[in-house]
Amino acid sequence: VRSRGLGDVYKRQDWYNVEETATELPVKPEISVYPNPFNASVRIVADGLDLTVCEIEIFDLAGKLVDNLPRGENIWKPAGNVPTGTYFVRITNGSASYTKKAVFLK
Repeated sequence: VRSRGLGDVYKRQDWYNVEETATELPVKPEISVYPNPFNASVRIVADGLDLTVCEIEIFDLAGKLVDNLPRGENIWKPAGNVPTGTYFVRITNGSASYTKKAVFLK
């Protein structure tokens, strides 16, 4: 086995001279929300995703949609009627979705 480093493609030749090629697995985007807990607004960061093409939705613990951020926006400022509690930030990019927990304290 020959390897040039982490993430490189490597090739292996068996005794019967068949070549196999392995490639790097897809990288899962790193999602973060901060500050967490928050009291006025929370920033949503998705390293590895272009948020201008993603849908960002906010759900409460019961699964009810609380807010939907416009494409390209990454700061959630809860409306005055949103109670203190735990919320889930869901980022959808095509068929993939990623969820992160955020705690809102008034």
